[in-house]
Amino acid sequence: MRYLLIGVKDFFMGIKDSKEIFFEKLIRITIYGGVFLIPLFFIPLSDRFLEFSKVILFYLLIILGVILWLIKIYLTKKINWRIRFLDILLLLFLLVYLFSSIFSVDKYNSFFGGDLSISNSFLTVFFLVLFYFLVSRFINNLKQLKLIFYSLIFVVFIISLIKVLVIWDLNFQFLISAVSINVFYFLLILAFILSGLLYLISEKKIVKISNLVLIVFFLIIIFLIDNQYLLLLLAISIFLFIFLLSFKSNYFSNKLVVALTLLLFLSVLVLILPVSNFTGLISPQQFDLPISFGWQITKSSLSGDLLLGVGPQNFSYSFYKYKPVDLNFTSYWQLGFEKNSNFVLENLNNLGVLGLLFGVIIVFVLYKRLFVYFRQIKILDDFKYKEFLILVGLCVIIASFIIWAFLNNFDFIIIYLFVLFLALTVAFLKKSVPANLLVNKNIINLFVYICLIIVLIFVYSGTRILAAEVYMEKVLVKNYSNLQDFEQAEDYLQRVLKYNPDYYDYNLKLANLLINKNIFLAENEQEYDEISLREKIFENLSLAIQKETKRIDYYIELKQSIDLLSDLGIKALETEEAINKNLIKLDPNNPELYIDRALLNFNKYLLIKANAQDLETEQIQRLLKKVQTDLEKSIELKNDYVLAYYNMGLYWQELGEEEKALSYIEKAYQLDPSQKLIILSLKKLYLNQDKVEQAKAILNRYLEFKPNDEEIRSMLEEL
Repeated sequence: MRYLLIGVKDFFMGIKDSKEIFFEKLIRITIYGGVFLIPLFFIPLSDRFLEFSKVILFYLLIILGVILWLIKIYLTKKINWRIRFLDILLLLFLLVYLFSSIFSVDKYNSFFGGDLSISNSFLTVFFLVLFYFLVSRFINNLKQLKLIFYSLIFVVFIISLIKVLVIWDLNFQFLISAVSINVFYFLLILAFILSGLLYLISEKKIVKISNLVLIVFFLIIIFLIDNQYLLLLLAISIFLFIFLLSFKSNYFSNKLVVALTLLLFLSVLVLILPVSNFTGLISPQQFDLPISFGWQITKSSLSGDLLLGVGPQNFSYSFYKYKPVDLNFTSYWQLGFEKNSNFVLENLNNLGVLGLLFGVIIVFVLYKRLFVYFRQIKILDDFKYKEFLILVGLCVIIASFIIWAFLNNFDFIIIYLFVLFLALTVAFLKKSVPANLLVNKNIINLFVYICLIIVLIFVYSGTRILAAEVYMEKVLVKNYSNLQDFEQAEDYLQRVLKYNPDYYDYNLKLANLLINKNIFLAENEQEYDEISLREKIFENLSLAIQKETKRIDYYIELKQSIDLLSDLGIKALETEEAINKNLIKLDPNNPELYIDRALLNFNKYLLIKANAQDLETEQIQRLLKKVQTDLEKSIELKNDYVLAYYNMGLYWQELGEEEKALSYIEKAYQLDPSQKLIILSLKKLYLNQDKVEQAKAILNRYLEFKPNDEEIRSMLEEL
């Protein structure tokens, strides 16, 4: 009887263990699926879905992995809570991310993302930390690691092959759009390193030959692409591999070191003499923010909050607020950037010194552990040899991510892969970690139930936010060539507000849509209920203005909406004043904002002047004083600001002070003699004082800039 009971117990223990293994395999499948699918996954609604669709797929895979993990815990009634050397640091980094989001200038954008940009939100980083724990706990041996490596190599091979075929006018645009240019460049380096690593640790001849062919293939693509950063990273990666092999150089043949050194030499040679000059195979370059420009903005934004920065995903706020006024009238002035020049500056700007410090500590602790391992390992058999090579390869890959962070900004795929390789490195350095098991059934059951409830709540609320963002994307990609397009977009935005009513940005988007609809109907002379449409516009604008935020870009978009209204002949002076007041409060050193307020008050003065008989003269004098003060403040902030001097000249001209007007407009002319408005105003002032020759001189000089301007030529002939 006793033996029977033992047999039954062993049988049920076997079933229990098989369930545990089964769920572990399912969790690994979600990891493999993400590695293969995320780089290729693409919903071709617009380029803005380049990252959005991948992040959503990532969320779904992690939620599935976490649910499977919770089911495994529930069935086995045990929790392994082993703490590894990076676990606490990553959790502390997540805590910094949380605080930075809480004190962010735009909390919603920092926590959940906005306008389909969610790759750096707190929610995404939270899921990335969960992903780290899944990988570091469930990828345990060389076979599983190889599956991840081969999945990545296969994906990069597909994308690379199709990119080459596109040159021969074959249409594979849907796959080319699956990754950005910078991601493609980095994936090539990653695939090259992984192929080389698999070549060294593989035993079968056919596998070695296959990996060798892949190495040559990726090298050819890398050498044909005209990108200095890519070739520089290749050279540095080869150098690092040679350097790390030198820790145990006595084990390796000299042939390997000679081959790698030759490859390094060829890489450096290609840096000096680009092969693309001979092949004509040149990849398009992204239009990125210059590093010096990004550093200026970051330095300025940190003056507001050195420790926590402006908050995740708020670089556009920093760009609008701190872009240097020296770049006024340049192409950069009119552009908006969602990302900084590179990933290091991005994190410094958005997370402050504290976020960057934790990033540096994580990298330092990781490499310290790796170098201790390299120095202490004794290669006695084939297993230790492969283990050493794998960790050398992982070390080089992590270093490649760090170098790339100083050269470019990271798309979501690169952030995802960085966390993946971080987790793999930790997983393969776990040997000395003891097992700590929690087997209290009641606590485990309670833990699982609470986690499942949290997951369900997140899925419900997340689905609503996701639905709102998807409808928002449909609004953004429309052509708006007829009335039906506007009406359908309005319907989509009403659904957006239904799913996420607390996000006032949507009210602003709806107001802009209705303003553009009004302009479209007016231009096409179609009949419509103008009063009802304008009521909707002001209703949504009033809701948008109610939102109190530190985001300067939000108020700029509001201001643009008011400008669109003015094109329709609708004045909203009080609203414009409120926007301008908030802008100056947020950015008190921006000379443009003072000119905007001066022009606003000057327009009010002109309206009052037209009805002066009904109003006190004192009110006019107060307005004029405000105009003068703001223009003087603008000149004080930027003493070579053409627009400020020009407007100050117009101000004194309006008041009849022609001598003062002339001195200011002449100053504007000295700073920029190519502006037609300045020329016309200066010509008028010269003629008023009978200075005909001076008037001719400035007109002639203007023709040096614009020789085909017939209006100016006619003026010269008249003189």
